[in-house]
Amino acid sequence: VSQHILAYSQHTVNVMSIKSSVARLEKSMSGFIKLHKGLTFTFSWESIPVTVLAQCLLVFWIYHPEWLLPSLCFGLSLNAMLLFPGRYQRVLDRMVPNEFLSVGIAAASEDIDAALKLKDQEG
Repeated sequence: VSQHILAYSQHTVNVMSIKSSVARLEKSMSGFIKLHKGLTFTFSWESIPVTVLAQCLLVFWIYHPEWLLPSLCFGLSLNAMLLFPGRYQRVLDRMVPNEFLSVGIAAASEDIDAALKLKDQEG
């Protein structure tokens, strides 16, 4: 038993790996929650035109089942296209200009002022 306890105490745990796994799980669960909320809204008669169109689509699929897969693919691509502008803007908002990369200094010195003076002298 003591050997197993000692062997267990030597295991290293990568906390970042665990955090990223939990974040992926939360992201996928939040996607299912959004999907459930969307379907609930669609069939709840809160928005009469949306519910009528959704029920017409279901009737269409009943009479033409060969259109089910193309419709789902079209819906997924349309959803991705509608979400892209917001996703692209979030990426742009996260981008922060880096002075050392933009001026081509190979390695950032410890003192930023000295690095900027070096840039001015070279330029």
